[in-house]
Amino acid sequence: MTIDCILMISIFQQAFPLDPEGDVEDYIALFAPEIDRLGRVLKFLGLAERAPKSRIMWKPTLQLLTLIGQKLTQPPVKLKCTVTDGDREFVQAFILRATGDTRPTPLEEAFEFCCSVLAALGLLQQDASGGYKPTHRLHAIMLDRFLQSQPVHAVRT
Repeated sequence: MTIDCILMISIFQQAFPLDPEGDVEDYIALFAPEIDRLGRVLKFLGLAERAPKSRIMWKPTLQLLTLIGQKLTQPPVKLKCTVTDGDREFVQAFILRATGDTRPTPLEEAFEFCCSVLAALGLLQQDASGGYKPTHRLHAIMLDRFLQSQPVHAVRT
């Protein structure tokens, strides 16, 4: 297994632990559909790429490695937040769009897995009721991806 794969799995395990604790292979086998769905979300954000030779089929981009490094060097900060219905709808629509799912609501365990990992990366915040809201960092990444995908046109006056 590559260092990239081990690093990604360690983040997944930190965010969504297996109880009772098993080894990495057990974790990958148990959460393969969730890891694939999360990989599609990370790819949508430009944070991962498909890697058919990888055990988890995904590899992190430099931007994700930087984000993980920042999370490891900064102590976690628990901010009190209130998640609104609009926040819940945004997160749900974002994950559905990123994964390409056609269901009106995502599968619960896969949705919670994605949200837990995105929260561990500082892209979502969770409130006391268990709801998630996007952080400024997620908005910035999404805006950057949107702007990168748009052709550059000179403005003529």
